[in-house]
Amino acid sequence: MIAKATAKGKSFQGIVNYLFKGRLAQRGKQEKQAKILCASSNLELPYNHEDEVGISRLIKNFTQQTKHHKGYQPDRAYVGHHILSFSQDDIRLLNPEDINAIVEQYIQDSGLQDTQYIAVSHEDTDDYHLHLVFNRCMNNRKLYDDSWEKIRAIEKAVTLNLKHGLPLKGKQHEVAKTSVV
Repeated sequence: MIAKATAKGKSFQGIVNYLFKGRLAQRGKQEKQAKILCASSNLELPYNHEDEVGISRLIKNFTQQTKHHKGYQPDRAYVGHHILSFSQDDIRLLNPEDINAIVEQYIQDSGLQDTQYIAVSHEDTDDYHLHLVFNRCMNNRKLYDDSWEKIRAIEKAVTLNLKHGLPLKGKQHEVAKTSVV
């Protein structure tokens, strides 16, 4: 499994619409097969990818918490987005319960349990992957600490790979030797 923290975003509407509808034409797949794996309790979730009202409500939930942040600035980037990707080898070693446990542990290790988040899996590429979208405005009205976020995402993935007996890939071997892991 690899984890990637993407650049901060400014539009919950854009990322949430991508989660459920996405850019299917570019990938040649008929459906993303978007499936909600887990979400924070302070979000109202759509029933499925066709639930336009539910998707709009989810976007509104994210946006409302952002606007109530004590230092809210409309042009600032408040959207967090991490991608967890599982290779074919990983999937052979895991069952759905293991994947859910990995996602939940990643959320805890990243400190995302204290904000709004949703994890949605996709099957529109060769490797099973999920998108973890979260609000950088935490429930306590502070901002998510994004210092060294990309490196911390890699470290958390290495730790979870080692815990679950998943193979390390590329730079993960070097990261596994650090004291952080």
